[in-house]
Amino acid sequence: MSVTVVGTIEGGRAPTKIKTDLKKPIVNLACHPRLPVLLLGAGAFAFHSMLEWIFVGDGRCTLLAWDVSTERPIMIGITQVGSQPIASVAWLSPLGLLVILSKDGALQFWETRLKANPNKFPAQVNFFEPASIESLDIPRLLSRQGGEAVYPLPRIRAFEVHPKLNLAALLFAKMIGGNNLKNKAAYAREGRKQLFAVLQSARGSSG
Repeated sequence: MSVTVVGTIEGGRAPTKIKTDLKKPIVNLACHPRLPVLLLGAGAFAFHSMLEWIFVGDGRCTLLAWDVSTERPIMIGITQVGSQPIASVAWLSPLGLLVILSKDGALQFWETRLKANPNKFPAQVNFFEPASIESLDIPRLLSRQGGEAVYPLPRIRAFEVHPKLNLAALLFAKMIGGNNLKNKAAYAREGRKQLFAVLQSARGSSG
């Protein structure tokens, strides 16, 4: 398995090829915003706000944390997350929480026992721990903006969080069934209205 690199953090270099020992197809790539580090093969990943750690989730329900502030990345945490492959990982900087989305649509919240500190070598033991927070009632949250609650709630397929604002976007699986198909256009129009209202509110609060 090889990866073609078309540029580096310094820029202007000719394309090169990196040989890896991966036996499975590469499904994702990530370049560190500050360091000349290329990460590949991960199913899902997210950077810590300090850019010193990266969180990686794979198809074997394993959640890992790597310290990429050193010349050679070091694994500093590992744990098993449920029984479903990890689809998405996101770091909530305002809350200091790690959000994990499994393939079955379940959301889990984790926190780290250690804080990012370049002067202290973190240990791998008990790096992750489940966060003590209440489960999100997503139908109730959606209905707060005047929209109609959807029951049962479609499976969550992907999500994205804002690095600074307290905002998150969820992508749901396509709804099937007679009633859902009949009201699909109405749900889409209402969803666009709600999304526009949220974005306008966020734009005003950040200005």
